[in-house]
Amino acid sequence: MVESRRNSLVRDIAYHPTTSETQSITGLLDDSYLFDELKKLSLAVESSKGMQIVGGSESNRSEANQPEAIPSVNGSKTDKYSYYNTYLDQLNTKIDEYKVVLDQTRQINDQLNGSIEKFHDISQDTKVFIDETKTIYEKQYKLRNLTESIPRTLHYFEVLDPIMRRLNHANSPAIVKKGSFATMLTTIDESLKFLDENSEFKDAGAYRIKFKQCLIRACELISHFLHNLLKQTNQEILDKTKNKNLLTGLPSSTRDAFLYSKFSTIADTFKTQVSEIVKRSNDKAYHKYHDELNSILHECFNHYFQTRLKLLTPVIWSHIDDIILKDKEQDLVRFIQDGKAYFQQLCTDEYKLFVEFFPERECRFKINQWFLQLCEPLYDSIRIRVLKETDISMLCDSVTLFAPYYEFEEGSEEYLKQFTDIQYDKLFEPIVQKVQARLILRVQIYVQQNILSYKPTRDVFMISNRRRKSKSSSKEDNKNSATAKDSSDPLLESYLSSFKNRNTLSNDADEEYTDSEDANDRISQLQTYYPPLLKTLALLSKIYEMINSVVFDDLAHHIVHDCIISLRNAYDMVIRSSAGKSDINNLDVSLAYLKNLLMLRDSIQNFNIQYTVNETYLDFSGVEGFFKSLKENGRNVLKKTKSSSILTLARELVPKVVNNMVDARTELISELRNVIKDFTENTSLELIDDTLDTKNDGQLLAKNVKLRENIKARLPRICEQILNYIDDQEIVVNLLDAVQELITQSYSKYFELITELAENGKLAKDQVADVMYLDVFTDFFAKEVADLLRNGRISTGKK
Repeated sequence: MVESRRNSLVRDIAYHPTTSETQSITGLLDDSYLFDELKKLSLAVESSKGMQIVGGSESNRSEANQPEAIPSVNGSKTDKYSYYNTYLDQLNTKIDEYKVVLDQTRQINDQLNGSIEKFHDISQDTKVFIDETKTIYEKQYKLRNLTESIPRTLHYFEVLDPIMRRLNHANSPAIVKKGSFATMLTTIDESLKFLDENSEFKDAGAYRIKFKQCLIRACELISHFLHNLLKQTNQEILDKTKNKNLLTGLPSSTRDAFLYSKFSTIADTFKTQVSEIVKRSNDKAYHKYHDELNSILHECFNHYFQTRLKLLTPVIWSHIDDIILKDKEQDLVRFIQDGKAYFQQLCTDEYKLFVEFFPERECRFKINQWFLQLCEPLYDSIRIRVLKETDISMLCDSVTLFAPYYEFEEGSEEYLKQFTDIQYDKLFEPIVQKVQARLILRVQIYVQQNILSYKPTRDVFMISNRRRKSKSSSKEDNKNSATAKDSSDPLLESYLSSFKNRNTLSNDADEEYTDSEDANDRISQLQTYYPPLLKTLALLSKIYEMINSVVFDDLAHHIVHDCIISLRNAYDMVIRSSAGKSDINNLDVSLAYLKNLLMLRDSIQNFNIQYTVNETYLDFSGVEGFFKSLKENGRNVLKKTKSSSILTLARELVPKVVNNMVDARTELISELRNVIKDFTENTSLELIDDTLDTKNDGQLLAKNVKLRENIKARLPRICEQILNYIDDQEIVVNLLDAVQELITQSYSKYFELITELAENGKLAKDQVADVMYLDVFTDFFAKEVADLLRNGRISTGKK
């Protein structure tokens, strides 16, 4: 059956009930009623189509070409477009209604746009109104502030005249006690601050100067008032004691009542007034006026200190006289200790009183400065006693009294904790300087008298310096030794006694003594050294850390240098006096000299000495040379002088300043090397003798045998000599090694010489063949040295 192709909206809906077009129409129209009706219509069309297909009759196919009748819902046939037309009518109706709504919307929109334009115009008008009103308000605000500030500003200027009149007509300094005076000071402060902040005002500079004058005048009135207050109090104390000298005769409790209790009754009034000056003197805002304010404050300090000094001076001198009388027969240390204790307590009492009168934090520095003036009687009395003191130990002990005040570096945290109130290090510094200056002078004199001027005897390096002595022989020798002669030296005695509780310097631990025997043995060993050396070490030990480190370094350098010179002179003198005598004596002298140098080297290592110093001196060699030439060749020199210019001659005669770097440690090391070299050469000569002489060709073998015999016979004796002076095992070994090396070198040259002579036919080869080869001789000598060292350790207690 061929279906009709006529266009039919209902048919399309029937065939495609869920197409997007239907959905778009339904969605566009949004008519639920129409959509429901169309669905019913679609179901009806589908039902009718199914019936036609099932029937299949010809009549049905012919009817298919006829216009289809759309059945109604109730089954009756109606016009197939009636629903569509109805829908169109309804749609048109809705469109008309929508148009009405749109028209109304447009009218409302137009009305709204009109209202917005009106509101915009109103906003513009309001903004203009606000701007105009704000400008007027700001002008009104400025004018109102100006109106209110004019009286306040004028007040800073208007108060000047009444303040000046009051200050200029002040009849009495007592005006400062009134409350209105403090108010006036506050007003001056406010005016000065205002003028500093508003310097652009007309005549602000002139007014500032006038207010400054008022401030200075007010502070001067306070200063005068305080001066009168102190003067009046001082007079009251003197009136009650009838005479200022009677203060010295009063009991201590009564005297303290007058000096402190009575005086402190005015402290509150004084501190209240002086704080006004102190506050302004330390105020950064018054930096322009600090000079004038500090000058007035300085006057207040002076008035106070002068008043206190007048009251205290008689009492101080009376107490010092008592100390002098009490300690007249006492030593310097006791005198300084008593004076130090009294003035330390006096300064403590004065500080407590001072902080009642002045603000502590701002004025603490001033009282510490005044303490130096207060302690001048102590400085004078101690200076007199110090100038009479000649004992170095006493001077050192005097310096030790002040050591606790110089433990920490100035400005460190510990220093600030130690000296929160009174700076005792500054207070006692003049005393320490005087004592140290006297100590330095006495040290120089001691060095000159006991070290440089020491006259050694010929046996100063000889038998008295043997290491092993019996107790009886030690006592007898000590009586004849130079050390015994100097036993009256308290510095040396103190140094020797200090070793009673120390270990032996030589580290000799092979024997066990009782405590007393051990101490006596240590002192006995020390007394075997060169006396000026012991005095040098005693002096360095005593002054170490007693004086300034820089001064000590300079002194120590010169002391060590002078000690080396004294040792060298004694050594040269003994060597010259023993010329032509046994070589053994020369070895003893060299070993004793070496022993003393080693003692000096080991001992000064305990001191932190900067040995290198600058020595500056004037060189008069040009003047000396000129006069020497004039004396020898007078005419020629005069002719030469006439031919040369005066300036050239003057330049040659002017003394030259010479800066020389001196190192005492280098000098000491050089001396050690020289004496070791002398000892090694002397020992080698004694052992070799004439055994390496090639003049007598027929005795080579005999001399070679004699050399071995010399080494076997003499080397033990030399080793024993070394052990008698040197206790250090390492040094003994080094000395023997040096002797072995020098003898081996000499034998090597000797062996090369005889070998060369044999090759040249000047010596018989069979004689050379009998001589020990170099390596054989070296092994032989080394074995002898090893045996000696082994035996030496046993004999000297070495383990």
